[in-house]
Amino acid sequence: MSELAGFLGGLALPAVDQIGSVVRSLDAGIEQMSALGVGPWYRVPSKPGDVEIYGKTQSITMCIGVAMLGAVQLELTEPVEGNSIHQEFLDTKGEGLHHLGFVVADFDERVTAMTAQGLQILHGRREEGKLVVAYMDTSKSAGILIELLKPTMRITRMFERVKQLANQPA
Repeated sequence: MSELAGFLGGLALPAVDQIGSVVRSLDAGIEQMSALGVGPWYRVPSKPGDVEIYGKTQSITMCIGVAMLGAVQLELTEPVEGNSIHQEFLDTKGEGLHHLGFVVADFDERVTAMTAQGLQILHGRREEGKLVVAYMDTSKSAGILIELLKPTMRITRMFERVKQLANQPA
């Protein structure tokens, strides 16, 4: 068993589903990545939403664009309003690679194992009162955050929509 798998109680991470980057301008980020052949892009509707950041509920607004990069989803996030972890990243590090995302069926078990090992949930989002997204603070040891996503109907549909767009003829 790898050291990481032992650290996570045997819950080694699966293949990466998403690479997340923080940008100052979603439009500029999409334009640059499109020029490199990435796309088509799906823009997630931007609206204020309540999330838990460092354990406290806050309202934030973000503009998000996603596209497929091979078998992995590329997510560009522009923080718009609120004190999000994305805005904190932009303020302290500038634009760049923010997180690796994993859609995991055993979401609750993984979050429990990671928090039991001392990893903090920096940002959490709930649906119907249940945690469905958790950004785990692995930045101090790995230099990047880990985002765990529960495969809810909403999350699954968004991932499927992006894959469908990528498979449409230009």
